[in-house]
Amino acid sequence: MTEAKVIVCSDQGKYYGEVCPNCLRAGFHWISDRVDQLNQPKKVEIVPRSRNQKIAVVA
Repeated sequence: MTEAKVIVCSDQGKYYGEVCPNCLRAGFHWISDRVDQLNQPKKVEIVPRSRNQKIAVVA
C-alpha cells in the first residue's frame, strides 16, 4: 500500500499542517471541529484578585 500525507489549511490559506494518522481515523467531522476551534478568537478572562492572593502560572 502506498502512503500519503494529508495537509489541511484554513479557508484563507494562512494556516496549514499535516494530519496525523490517529486524527485521520477520527474522521473528517472531528478534524473539521478541531480546525474550527483553532480559528475562533481566544477569550482572555481577567479576574480581579486581592493583593496577597497567589496565582499559579502554567507555561
